[in-house]
Amino acid sequence: MRRLSYKYVISMCILGLIGIMLIAFSAYSFYNYRRECQEIAGREADATAAAMVSQIDERLDNLKQYYISFAGRDDFKWVLEENMHYSDYSQYTAVTEIMSGNKIFMDYISSYLFLNSRTGWVLGSGGMFPMSELDGGSILYDFFQRNNEAVDRNYWLYNESLNTEIVGNRKYRLSVSEGLSLVMRMPTLSVRPYSIFVVNINMDTWEKWIIQQLSSYEDVVILDEDGEVVYFTDEGLVESCKRLQIQGNMYGASQKIRSSRGTEHMVSFRSSGVLGWKYYICYDINKGQFELVRFSGAFLFLLLIFVAVALFLTSYAIYRPFGRLVYHVSEDREKVRGNELEFLAGRFADMKKDRQVLEVMMEQQREELLELFELRMIRGEVCFDEEWEEYISNLHLKPQKFFAAAIIVMNLGEENGSQSDVKEDVLCLEFIKRMPEDLRKMAWLPIVYNACAVFALFSQENEDALLEQMLAFYDGIQTFSRKQYGYGILMGISATHTDYRDVREAYRESVSALTMDAEEDEDGKESRKTAHEDCRFFLSNPSMRINAYDTAYEKEMRNSVKALDREQCYKVIDEFTDYLRKCNSQDEAAVYILRMVNVIHIAAIAARLDVARLYPDGIRKVYYEIIEVTELSRVRRCMKRLLIDPILDARSRILKENSRYMLQEIERKIEESRGNITLAECAEALGVHPTYVWKVLKAEKGKSFLDYLEAYKLEESKRLLLQTDLTVAEIAAELNYTNAQNFIRFFSKNTGITPGRFRKLS
Repeated sequence: MRRLSYKYVISMCILGLIGIMLIAFSAYSFYNYRRECQEIAGREADATAAAMVSQIDERLDNLKQYYISFAGRDDFKWVLEENMHYSDYSQYTAVTEIMSGNKIFMDYISSYLFLNSRTGWVLGSGGMFPMSELDGGSILYDFFQRNNEAVDRNYWLYNESLNTEIVGNRKYRLSVSEGLSLVMRMPTLSVRPYSIFVVNINMDTWEKWIIQQLSSYEDVVILDEDGEVVYFTDEGLVESCKRLQIQGNMYGASQKIRSSRGTEHMVSFRSSGVLGWKYYICYDINKGQFELVRFSGAFLFLLLIFVAVALFLTSYAIYRPFGRLVYHVSEDREKVRGNELEFLAGRFADMKKDRQVLEVMMEQQREELLELFELRMIRGEVCFDEEWEEYISNLHLKPQKFFAAAIIVMNLGEENGSQSDVKEDVLCLEFIKRMPEDLRKMAWLPIVYNACAVFALFSQENEDALLEQMLAFYDGIQTFSRKQYGYGILMGISATHTDYRDVREAYRESVSALTMDAEEDEDGKESRKTAHEDCRFFLSNPSMRINAYDTAYEKEMRNSVKALDREQCYKVIDEFTDYLRKCNSQDEAAVYILRMVNVIHIAAIAARLDVARLYPDGIRKVYYEIIEVTELSRVRRCMKRLLIDPILDARSRILKENSRYMLQEIERKIEESRGNITLAECAEALGVHPTYVWKVLKAEKGKSFLDYLEAYKLEESKRLLLQTDLTVAEIAAELNYTNAQNFIRFFSKNTGITPGRFRKLS
C-alpha cells in the first residue's frame, strides 16, 4: 500500500465498495424479479384457467340447452310418436337440420344418432335406417341404464361416443370411439323413456377452444374426476398435476411445480361445472425471463460505464484537494512517487523539526500572507489577541498607534452594461499591479482589490501624520490614474481608530464616505468634500437627516416589470439609486437596495417566471453580488444586468409563446361580458398588464382593443337580428347599450343602414 499512489488506493476502495453494493443490489433485484415473475405467472395462469373453463362450460351448456329447447318442438314429437318411412323426406330433413346444430352449433358436432325403440327407426348423421339393421345395440342398453336414478336424464359422456358404419350386408354396426358425447333420453317427462339421442362433440373444435386461450408460455393438463388424463399439451407436466389432484391442497391459489424435464411452472386450476374435469394451467416462469436476456448485454455495458464514471468522479472529488495540497507542499513540483500520505507525513515532520524551512516558506509567500491577513481583518475574522500577535510576529509587522482605511474606485462615469463591470475589474487589477512603488510603501499592508474596490490600510503614531500621509497618497494616486488610464479616482477615508480589531468598522466607514452624498453646511458648502476633489471623509457625528422611504419606486417598478417596459425599468433604477445617495449610511442604503431587489423578484414570480431557472447558480449569489458593490453607479448597472434584463427577456419569451392562448382568453372574456368590458378590466381578469392585451390583439388581429370590441358587438348584433325575434330595443339592452338610439347610431355608423332595414334586407 505504501508503494501505491493514494489516488489508486482511493480508487480501489471505492471500486470495492461499489462492487459490494452492486452485488447486493443485483442479488436483491434478482430475488425480487424472481418473486415478481412467479406472482405474474400465477396471476396469468389463474386468469387463463378461469377464462378457459368459463368459455368451454358456457359453450357446452349452450349446446345442451339448445337441444333441450328443441326437444319439445313438433319436429321432434313427430320423430318420437310417428312411424318414419323413406317417403317422409321433408319431415326427417327438418329434424336432421336441428340435430346437426341448425347452422349455429354445426362446428361443435362431429356426428349424431337418434334411436326410437318404439317405432324401430334410427336417424343419424349416417342417414335413416331400420333398427333391425343395427349391430351392437347392447351399448344402447347401457346408455338407458346410466344415470337412471337422476332427475336430469341428459348427461355428458367421455370416451363412449357412437359411430355407425355400413357393412357389406347393409347392417349398421354401432361402435365406440374416443370423444365427448351428449346423451339425451326421451321423452324427458316419461317414466320409461324409449328413445335416445346422442351428439358427438367435434374434438378438434374442442381442442381449438383450449389452444386459443393459451399463451406461448402456457400449457394445459385436463384430468377427469378419477384422475385419468383427458388432454394435455406437455406430457412432462401430467404427473405433477396428478399429484396436485391427489393432494387436493391448492384451494384456488397458484403453486410452483417442476416438470419431468426440470422446467419450473406456476400452476393454477379450475374445475368444470359441466363435466367435472380439472383444468390445470401451467405457466413457464423461465420463458418470460429469457425474453430479457437480449437486454442483459446492453444493461451490463451501461452498468460498467456508470461504474467507471462514478469511480472517476468520486476519486477525483476526494483526491483533488489532497492532490493540490501535495502539489503546494512539494518544493520541486514534481510528481510524488508512492503514497502521498507518506510523503505528507514526512514533509510535515521535516517542517516541524526544521523551523528554518518554515521561515523560508513564509518569507517566500510573505506578500500573499499579508494580503490574506488584510482580507481577514476586513471580514472581521481576526478576533483574538493571540491570533493578532501571531500574525504581527511571524510577518514582521510594526504596529502603529493610529490607523485609518481608504476605499478607492475608478471614476468611470455612468457607463451601463456588463462590459463596464468587466472593464472596471480589469482596470482595478491592472491599477494595483502598475501602481508606483513609492505609493505602495505608504500603506501599512499591501493594497488589495476587494468587493469591486481598491482597499488600503494606513497607520502612523499620530493623527496629523496619518492625515498628511493619506492626502499625499490621494494626490499621488490621482495623478497616476489620470496619467496612466485617463480616469480620475474617488477615495473614501474612514475615521481614525486605535484598535486593530476595528479594521472591519473602518472599512465600512470608508465605503459610507465614498457612496453617500456630501452634506452642505450653513454657508452652502459641502462638508464631506475637502479641498482635494473627490476625496471624501467619514463624519463621525454627521447631522442626521430624517428621510422617509419613498415606496413609489417599488410600485412603479412592479408596474414597469408587468408592462415589459425596459426603458421605464431603467429609469426607475436610475432614480432609485440617485435617491440612495441621500441616505444617512451605507447600511440604510443596503436595506433599501434589498427591498427593491425583493420587489423585482416578487414581480417576476407573480408573472409566473421560474426564478430558479433564471439563476441556475442560485439567487443568493445575485443578492451577494449587488450588496457587496460599494459604488452606487455600479449598483445601478448590476441591478439592470442581473435583474431587469433576464427577467424581462424571460417574460417576453413566455408571453410570445402564449400569445395564441392569451388571444383565446381575451376573446372568451369579451364573449362572457357581451362586449361590456374595458381594457383594464380584461387585463386584470387575465393577470397581465393592459399594454400586453393591446399588443396581443394588435399582433394577432391587427386591431386595437376598442376596435375589436366594436367588431364583436357588430357581429353579435347582426346575429341577434338574423337569428332571433328580439326587438331592436331588446337587442340594445342585451348588448348593454343605455338606450336603443345609441345602438341604432352605432349600427348605422358601421353598416350604413339601420338595424330594422338590415333585418328586412336579410
